[in-house]
Amino acid sequence: MDNEKKEIAYYATMVNAWIQTRMERDKTLVSLSAGGIGLLVFIAIFIGTQNFFQVGLCCVAFLDFVLTIGIILYVFQRNSEHLEKIITNKEGTNRDNVLIMCDKLSFGTFIAGAVLFVVVVIMVFIRGVK
Repeated sequence: MDNEKKEIAYYATMVNAWIQTRMERDKTLVSLSAGGIGLLVFIAIFIGTQNFFQVGLCCVAFLDFVLTIGIILYVFQRNSEHLEKIITNKEGTNRDNVLIMCDKLSFGTFIAGAVLFVVVVIMVFIRGVK
């Protein structure tokens, strides 16, 4: 009986650690996206862009970061609802395909925004800061 309690406690600890790790990743993406938005606004207002291509890259990167934040906020909400359904036994499965898709989408939009941000920064510094 003691061994069974230890296994249950071990399993509960592992599930909690997994959930915390996933949430930390999402919180980090939100923080980095917010920082990226701030830096893009700073570049656009104080450093300036040279042409419409750079403005377009800034806008798409900005949109990617905003989408990342929006998707992750949706994931937080849906995840809490999903966990409530599991706890109250109103859902037969622990798998939510929408959550899985949103998780991948949020990471993809963040990577796209980060790559475009780096391209913008390189282009700005190649031409020189005013």
